[in-house]
Amino acid sequence: GNTDVNDIKFNDGNCGYTTSSYLCSTNDKIGGELGTQTNPAVSCKDLIGKRPELKTKDAAYWLDPDGVGTGAASYQAWCEMTTDGGGWTLVMKSSGASATLAYDSAYWTNTALLNATVVTMTSADAKYSSFLNVPFTEVRAGMKRATTTNWLTFNYAATSMRAVMNSGNNKLITSTRTAWKALVGSDASLQLNCNRVAFNNFHG
Repeated sequence: GNTDVNDIKFNDGNCGYTTSSYLCSTNDKIGGELGTQTNPAVSCKDLIGKRPELKTKDAAYWLDPDGVGTGAASYQAWCEMTTDGGGWTLVMKSSGASATLAYDSAYWTNTALLNATVVTMTSADAKYSSFLNVPFTEVRAGMKRATTTNWLTFNYAATSMRAVMNSGNNKLITSTRTAWKALVGSDASLQLNCNRVAFNNFHG
């Protein structure tokens, strides 16, 4: 499924998303419609693949990536079903108004959740259960300015966003400086030598 993240630890109003591989399950009707509390999906990508009628229906749906009755409990996650093919799972968001999710915040690497019961796309700081256990093959990062949100999608595979954040510094991303500046807008600027695009980007 897809996943949302404040990707490269920008602390200025980011949110982002990721895509997992498709996983099969039993009859979607057992225990209720897929994506409900009694029949959670593996991910938002899994959900939209099996229930294409949900395309354009952005909402909170129930997920259980490791399977019902095993591992972590099921939970609600925000699924963006409209743009870039849909099926994107929100994992983290930052309002940029506080230092709660600053670069060196422990939230990036620990298992603690933050405002996890407020499952919406409203501007706020939040870290969801999906950050801990939704596998993905793509990331979708976004930055909102005024009423416009710009998005960037790139390939990156991992077992979870937390796993990425605990995997060391300078995990290179197949994207460009120009693409990241476009998230901010035409007036964006970066230091001339700020050219490495990576998770956990560290200069020391």
